[in-house]
Amino acid sequence: NAMTKNITIDKITYTISTDPRDLFKDNPIMQRKCSVALDMMEDCLDYIYNLMKPHYPNVFKPELYISDSTERNAIAYQGKTIIIFSGLIIQQADYIEKKYTPELLKKYKVFQNISHEKTLSGLRVYFWRYVILHELYHIWNKHSLWKKIYEFSEDGKLVQKIQIPAGTDLTNVFLQIIGNSFESEQVSATTKAPNKSEKQKKLTQQALELDADSSAICMIINMMMRDITARGISADKKGAYIRDEIGLIVAALATAFSLFDGNAGAK
Repeated sequence: NAMTKNITIDKITYTISTDPRDLFKDNPIMQRKCSVALDMMEDCLDYIYNLMKPHYPNVFKPELYISDSTERNAIAYQGKTIIIFSGLIIQQADYIEKKYTPELLKKYKVFQNISHEKTLSGLRVYFWRYVILHELYHIWNKHSLWKKIYEFSEDGKLVQKIQIPAGTDLTNVFLQIIGNSFESEQVSATTKAPNKSEKQKKLTQQALELDADSSAICMIINMMMRDITARGISADKKGAYIRDEIGLIVAALATAFSLFDGNAGAK
């Protein structure tokens, strides 16, 4: 049941779909790369949703879409949707394949117990876990809602724009308030000196990015530790397994920050 639709963000219209075959009908390579990335992210979303739902009944699994845009970006949209731009998928695949060559991996002892093929596979898995969990926590932690309710005055003081009655269940008013807002990994550059309000806005965005980052990375580590039990890894092999996985996680994070080229707010 694939869904394809057009959305407008900052006056730019994008075509998005739950099935990459709808976006790249005449490009089987793009279909394959996007489908592989999509499967990894869907698996991660299913994992964390099934893990968290019994303890936090209000959590929900966002809709996941691929965009045909060549932008290197990923966004949390309208508080209920995650959109991954195909430009990020292609550049991630190219970056990992070109950088992490067999010759390069020989220089790093942390990867000595993993084959080249498994190293690249592990990097892809953790890269997409990081990206999807980062966007998921933008949504679950209601960052767009916070920015709709609060703003900073010219002198940098916090101002509440929308008054929410005490005891209100924010779940019921969440989507109504945030409208078409979104959280993006692309940050617009500015040449003029920022005023206090703009400085506070930037600091706030960095704080929200840090919140999404730290939440995502904590969950990645939790998932890794749960995998040890699920895979029945023995106590004598546990240390080596953790060392190898942490190496892959760090390399995947370094790849993400390289691709976002300094735009990730919490770099």
